[in-house]
Amino acid sequence: MKLKTLKLSVLALIVILCIASCKKEEEKKEETNNPPASTGITMGTFRAKVNGELLTAKTVTKNFNTASSVLISGVGGATTNIFTLTIGMGDFTGIGTYKLGVLNSLGLGINGIFYDALTGAYSCTNQFSETSGEVVVTEFTDKKSIKGTFHFNAKKQGTSGNGQEMIDITDGEFYISLE
Repeated sequence: MKLKTLKLSVLALIVILCIASCKKEEEKKEETNNPPASTGITMGTFRAKVNGELLTAKTVTKNFNTASSVLISGVGGATTNIFTLTIGMGDFTGIGTYKLGVLNSLGLGINGIFYDALTGAYSCTNQFSETSGEVVVTEFTDKKSIKGTFHFNAKKQGTSGNGQEMIDITDGEFYISLE
């Protein structure tokens, strides 16, 4: 009888520990994905709202050309719904505002691109007059880090749609190392 009571007590303790640890993990995950606005964003952050849904990149890559351009790309999502978000700034000179959906001084497109594995690719390019956006660089530290905000609207690409579908990328934020 005492052995049965001991087994039930141990089982109850294990269940309680499992439930408590799951709750703590969920709380940590929520804090990581949505830090309070008062704390700002942390190094390595690249996120935006896509049609109102906040998406945070798990992996961020960058291409920084000191002569003229910055390209930031992030990948995130679950295994069944992977997304990629990319912004580019041409004729880059540091802190300032950069238009998306235009050509730079070399005639290259400065674009905002969103790709979702379920719905396809959307882009803000100079090919579509109805797309527009901008990137605002608020901090640029001696070619070591870059921080700012962005937004754009984008048109669906390719044969999977008729090209009339639009999405809105809002409240975009980034803070990344350029090293």
